[in-house]
Amino acid sequence: MTAADSTINKTTRLSATPETNPPDPGHARVLDGIRRGEAYMQLGQYDNAIREFQTALHLEPARSDLRDRIKRALKAKAAEESILS
Repeated sequence: MTAADSTINKTTRLSATPETNPPDPGHARVLDGIRRGEAYMQLGQYDNAIREFQTALHLEPARSDLRDRIKRALKAKAAEESILS
C-alpha cells in the first residue's frame, strides 16, 4: 500500500446526495478523484492532485469547486517551488 493509498483510506469519504435515479458511475468517479486529489494535496504531491482534479472536471465540467481545487493546488505548488528555489 502506498502512502497515497493510506491517506485516501483515512480521508473522509465524500457522499453523493440521495437521488431518485440510480447512481451515476461517472459521478462516483468524480468523487473518487476528489478524494484522491485531496489525499495528494495532504502529501504535497501537487502535480498528482492537479491531474486528479482535472480528470474529475473533465467528467463534470460544470463543477466550479473542481476549478477552485485546481487553483488551490497550483498555488500550493507555486508556493513550494518559490520556497525551494
